[in-house]
Formats: sequence, structure tokens, C-alpha cells
Amino acid sequence: MPQNFEVFQTTDVRRFRIVSQLALQVVSELVHHNRHYYPVTTDPGIQAQVKQWLRQQSKVELGEQIHAALTAFLTSLADQSCQRCLFKV
Repeated sequence: MPQNFEVFQTTDVRRFRIVSQLALQVVSELVHHNRHYYPVTTDPGIQAQVKQWLRQQSKVELGEQIHAALTAFLTSLADQSCQRCLFKV
């Protein structure tokens, strides 16, 4: 059974995926000091949303914060999948 099913019914998952991909790309390019790159989307609304988000962030710490958040998230997924494996045995 899906968890938090109501949230998925009201969330535009496709838009979230594109916004998060662009945000990750922008942060990566920022960390590597690359100002000339091709964005993963050409949608001006999504680009404006990510620009607005980026302006509100501390660019000095942003790369480390994103890295820590992604590491914690992926670690939690690994822990969950290991727990599922234990139940199958």
C-alpha cells in the first residue's frame, strides 16, 4: 500500500521531478563554478521557480546542505530496503 496517498493525489509529481532535477543541476553547477550550461528544462515557469528558490538560499553552504540531505535520504532508503529483505527471509 502506498504511504501518504492523499499527498500524491494533490501533488504534480511530474513537475516536482523536473523542478528537483533542475535545482540539483543548478546547485551542482554552482558548486563547480560553471556558469555556462544547458538546463535540463526550458520551461520558463520552472526556471523562474528554481531561480526564486536559489535567491533565498545561502550559496556558501548550499552544496554541503544538499549533499547531506541526499546522503541522509539515500541512507534511509538503503535501511528500509535492508529491513524488507530481513522480513522476506
